[in-house]
Amino acid sequence: LNQSNETEYEALDVSVDAGTGMIEISQGSGSAADTDNVGGTLAFTADTFTHSGWIDLDSGTVHIQTSGTGDGHGIFITDGGRITARGSYPDADADTGYDGGTIFYEAGQGEIVLAQGSVTDVSAGNGETTGENAGTIMISNPEGNLTIAGDLLGNAGSGAGGSFIMDTREYGSLSSLVSILEQGGFSSKMDFRVRQGELSLADVQAHTGEFRLSVDTGSVQVSNTTIDASGNEGGTIEIYSGADLTLSSDTSLLARGTDGSGGQIILSSGIAAGGFLDLNGATLDVSSDQAIGGTVYLRAPRTNNDTDIGLSMAADINGASSITVEAAKIYADTRIYSSDVNRAK
Repeated sequence: LNQSNETEYEALDVSVDAGTGMIEISQGSGSAADTDNVGGTLAFTADTFTHSGWIDLDSGTVHIQTSGTGDGHGIFITDGGRITARGSYPDADADTGYDGGTIFYEAGQGEIVLAQGSVTDVSAGNGETTGENAGTIMISNPEGNLTIAGDLLGNAGSGAGGSFIMDTREYGSLSSLVSILEQGGFSSKMDFRVRQGELSLADVQAHTGEFRLSVDTGSVQVSNTTIDASGNEGGTIEIYSGADLTLSSDTSLLARGTDGSGGQIILSSGIAAGGFLDLNGATLDVSSDQAIGGTVYLRAPRTNNDTDIGLSMAADINGASSITVEAAKIYADTRIYSSDVNRAK
């Protein structure tokens, strides 16, 4: 569909469903035709999806969903494969265009591989003077293996950078992934959920308005790392560990505000596992140039028959208007009586 002045424009939605079969897209010898179409949805469903070609849907949504289980089944974007949902500019003379779109890889119990030489692109901004926002990349395979070695692009000119959201079984190289996202311009959101395994974040810099890391069962260590969610309004930094959560003294978590209030920092060790929260001299900064400090929330399990908390609070906490410490405990009972409810009040 081509946009015209005489008819109302309607984005095109296309779905390709191979059922339990396989979809494979390879690079052809020709070149894509120019188009001024904007938006729409392109959806693929299959047991396994393999791609070495180029899918380009400006300002639209590309959703790839596979049902295959185990290694060798799932989503494979190979060397040379490109999927783009960039911000679009159908009128070359216009002052503004459209925001970047969404790319969603969903494999359930299957594998997702974004190989070296592949590109996933939701960037925006036609030069540095336009204000379009970059889009969102989502990855979900909570019961499968995930490998990311290709380029992830979410840069924007003067608009907001991209968002990245991930939910996977385990991931061994988070530091490398954060560096890829930092280089790719994902300055709006970095959100990671890892279902199992230990996780280390070391020697990285991340500048993003929202940073969230959640590990369901393993410990988390953060060392020689700066996570900066500062802005006009301070952003949010959240780290949840399934066991111990340890910061190093050369780690800085920054959620400062310049024109508004400071942001929020939430740190939690694993309650069920009796995880220890060790701030270890790290810097936590939620200050504001307007003297409207942000908040710090620390959560750790109760210890010593509920008389203590598994927390070392030796940290440099700057600018907080409030610091909340929660000593948490999980109660398990086969029956709940009115006396239980009254005791919990």
